[in-house]
Amino acid sequence: MTSQRLFCRPPRRRLAAGASAVCLGLALCAPGAGPVAGQGHEGVRPVVNALPPRLPLKAVVKNQELAADPQNDRWMRDLEVEVTNTGGRPIYFVTLLLLLPGAKLGGVQPIYQLRFGSRALGSFTAIARPDDVPLAPGASAIIKVPEDEALVWEKWRARGAATDPQKLVLVLHQLNFGDGTGLVGRDGRPMPNPYAGGRRRAAPGRRGR
Repeated sequence: MTSQRLFCRPPRRRLAAGASAVCLGLALCAPGAGPVAGQGHEGVRPVVNALPPRLPLKAVVKNQELAADPQNDRWMRDLEVEVTNTGGRPIYFVTLLLLLPGAKLGGVQPIYQLRFGSRALGSFTAIARPDDVPLAPGASAIIKVPEDEALVWEKWRARGAATDPQKLVLVLHQLNFGDGTGLVGRDGRPMPNPYAGGRRRAAPGRRGR
């Protein structure tokens, strides 16, 4: 299970959240590309931010020069994405997908998930509890590929079983306001939930983060 570290600061506190890898085909909900966060100069791997600009969420790639450097074998561990709530509502759960066009891991193209918030809120039927810490309006969080998953990538690459991507692409997977509503998919489609409030999670002692 992936652990999650939180560094709280209301609207100016930073929160660090872990993430988990997901299988290919999980979330390519809509084709398209977004603004380029780092256009590739010769010898530099482009980093593409494909989040719709209308989202109440801003994503900025930190340590971009390290992630974009094809000579950096630990680029996945160095990659950090700062997400900021630019809307007026608390955000309880966010997952971004890191797409790796051109890469292969064991013969398939891998996709990694970068997450903020409790896994239990990955379902829109789950309503936020008082102990859930949101990304408040104006607040920021740092999300990363979990280190154990990045280390696996590095080991496979060292063995010749993984090939580096031609570019890095960030897309939205899911954004949950914790009340049964949110946004989903690369185009950020609204997600009303007719079951909101009808199902709640178990008490805190019966679930993990």
